Amino acid sequence: MSFEDNISHNPIKWLLGSVIATAMTVSTGMFFLMQYINSTNNETLKNRIEHFSQMEIEKESVINKLNNENQILKSAIENKKIVLDEINKKYNLLESDYERLKNEKTKLIKNAPSKNSSILTRIKELESQKKKCSAWVHPSSISEQEKIDSCNQYNLDIDKQINDFYKSLQ
Repeated sequence: MSFEDNISHNPIKWLLGSVIATAMTVSTGMFFLMQYINSTNNETLKNRIEHFSQMEIEKESVINKLNNENQILKSAIENKKIVLDEINKKYNLLESDYERLKNEKTKLIKNAPSKNSSILTRIKELESQKKKCSAWVHPSSISEQEKIDSCNQYNLDIDKQINDFYKSLQ
């Protein structure tokens, strides 16, 4: 029996052969289809890799930019902190001066000097400001006489102020 007779008289062998031939055809078609898909996938993958590489570069650029801005902000914060520290020190000094002045005011209000004692203090101050004028019997020049006259006038003005203060005491 020949091969053709064997296949034609045996339908199972014929069916098996048809299945194998169909499977071979389908697998060949699938192989070429997979090759096509694979090639398009390779292009897609290459495009994606390039896209991701570009995104990586952009990401690094953004990170560097943010780091630079962060450094600028940190230095600005440090500068502001220094200025705030200086302002805070000045404020604390002003606050302590204010408290000191407030305490002095309270002491003065509690222990206010009397009018008479302050006038007497002023009289003593004026008396200490008087000048000693040297009087010559015969001054040698006009300028010496002017100096003596000026000194005497100064002392007379102080005496007048002292007399005015004594009058206010009465």
